[in-house]
Amino acid sequence: MGHSLGGHYAAMAAGLYPQRIDGVILVATGSPWREAFSGAMRNKVRFLIGVIPVCDLLLGYYPGARIGFGGNEARSVMDDWRVLARSN
Repeated sequence: MGHSLGGHYAAMAAGLYPQRIDGVILVATGSPWREAFSGAMRNKVRFLIGVIPVCDLLLGYYPGARIGFGGNEARSVMDDWRVLARSN
């Protein structure tokens, strides 16, 4: 079972180890791929793609509560999200 990026990891694990997995439960596991959005939402995703590395360098983590998207997250989690948002 996985939520958000964890759902993507759960699906990948099921693909890698199908003999060990009986099923997958995904909760709010849509893709943040920027090209799937338009207008203001695409601009927000582009902003996040740009601001994540800056937060990594200046703060050492992603301050989602202050930015208004997600919670405070480890930089490695948001770096993974950023890759998914850029390339799907």
